[in-house]
Amino acid sequence: MIPFLLGCETATDIGIQYELQSRDNVNFVEFTLSAANVKIDCLRTDSENRILIGNYRDDLVGSIKAESYFSMRFRESNIPSNTIESDFEYDSVRMSFVASNSIPLEADKTQSFSIHQLPNTLTNLVYLSNKSENLGNKIGTFETVFDASDTLIANIQLTDEFGASLFKTSQTGKSLIGTTDWPSLALTSTSQSNSISEISLGDDTTRIYLYVTDPDGIEEVSDTGNTTYRDTTYVAEFGFAPASGVYPHYVNLERNNSSGSFNMIEDEQAVSLSNGQTIIDPLAGISTSFSLSQVESFFELNNQIIINSASIFFEVNEEPKRNTLESFYNFFVTEGGFFGPGLVVNPFRNVVMSDNSFLGSSQLAATSKIAEDEARLLITPTLFFQTLYRNYQNSDLQSKLNINEPTLFVQDFLTNGFRKIDGLILLSTQDITLQRTIFKKNGIKLRIYYTEFD
Repeated sequence: MIPFLLGCETATDIGIQYELQSRDNVNFVEFTLSAANVKIDCLRTDSENRILIGNYRDDLVGSIKAESYFSMRFRESNIPSNTIESDFEYDSVRMSFVASNSIPLEADKTQSFSIHQLPNTLTNLVYLSNKSENLGNKIGTFETVFDASDTLIANIQLTDEFGASLFKTSQTGKSLIGTTDWPSLALTSTSQSNSISEISLGDDTTRIYLYVTDPDGIEEVSDTGNTTYRDTTYVAEFGFAPASGVYPHYVNLERNNSSGSFNMIEDEQAVSLSNGQTIIDPLAGISTSFSLSQVESFFELNNQIIINSASIFFEVNEEPKRNTLESFYNFFVTEGGFFGPGLVVNPFRNVVMSDNSFLGSSQLAATSKIAEDEARLLITPTLFFQTLYRNYQNSDLQSKLNINEPTLFVQDFLTNGFRKIDGLILLSTQDITLQRTIFKKNGIKLRIYYTEFD
C-alpha cells in the first residue's frame, strides 16, 4: 500500500484561492498537490531496441550498474553468392557502435567494458532480466575517456578465437542467410567505468564485421617482377536483436540506493525527501506520485458545480548532469498498488488523462509532455476531472458498486469495472532512457475552473 497525506476539511485549507466571481458564478480554485517518491521496479528492459552499459553514481539515487545481453543476426555480405567456400580464409572481426546518449553530461568520463560470448544463445532461454553468472569467453575490451555530452564512437577489435569460431559457423552453415546459430553476447562494465551509455541495437552503426579473404586473389605479374593485388577481402555484416521476434535482448540493472538520498526506500512505498523534491528516474526505478485527497474534499464541499476546465502544472528543476524526460504516462493509485495507464478513449467510456484533453476513438495511452522551455510540464485533463466529479456525485452508481460513501473512482478497462483511486503516478513513456525529471518542492499544482449553479 502506498501511503498518502489526507485532505483538509475546509474551503480555506483545500484551496489556495477562489477568484473570478461574476454574475455567471464562474470561479477557479488552485491546489498544491502533495507529492512523494515511489520505488516502482517494473522496468521492461526488453521492450525497446536499446541497451545500456556502464556505471553511474550521484548523491540522489546512489549507484547503478548496467550490463546488457543480446543476440546476433546476419544482415548482409559481399561474399560471392553469400557462400563461404573452403578456399576462403578468416582475416579479422570487429565490433562497432555509436552511443549518442551518455550520463553524466560531463567531460573526462570513462567508459570501460568487456565483451563476452555467452555459452548459450538467448534464443534457447526464457526471457529473464537477471545477471548471468556464466559469461563465457571474453572476446574483446573497450576503454576510453570522453565527453559524455558528446557522441561516443567505438570500433573494437575482437579476438581471433571468436572470429575463427564465427567463420567456422559460417562454413558449417554454408549459406550465411540460412545460418541461425549465431552466438549471443554480453557487455559487462569494469570498475574503471564511471558513465552509462545508451546503444541502439537497430542503428546502422551497431554491427559486427567478419572479414574473410580469398587467397587466390593474389596475382603475380612476372614480366615486371612486381606483385599486384585485386580485391581479396570480403565482409559479412551482423546486426543485433530487434525489439521482438527470435532475437531477445535485455539489460540487467544493479541498483544500490544506500549511498543516495533514497537509502531507506522500499518497493511501492512513498518517500518524501527533506528538500521536498520528487523525481521520475526510470534508471533508478523511482517515480513521482501525487495525492487527489484535496480534490475529493473540494468535491465534497461543492456538489452543485460544472467543471469547465482543469490543468496540472509541474515545475521542473533542471539539472546539468542529466537531460529532462519529455513525456509520461499517468497511472492510477489504489489501495492495492496502481493500474493504468490512463487512456484517451471514446466519449461513452469517459476516462481521459491527456496533455490536450482530446477524446479519440481508439484506446490509446494518454501522455503528458514537457513544455518547450523544459521548465514546467503541463497536462490539461479536463475530461478526467469532469468524469471523476460526475462519478463522485452519482449516488446511484455508487450504490450499484456497494460504495457506502462518496469517493473518487474510475473505470478500469482491463476488468471493465470501477476502482477507487487515491492519486496518480507518473511513469516514463520510455523504459530504456537516461533522462530524468526532478520536480520542485510544492511544484505540482492543479487549477480547476468551474461554474456554480443553484
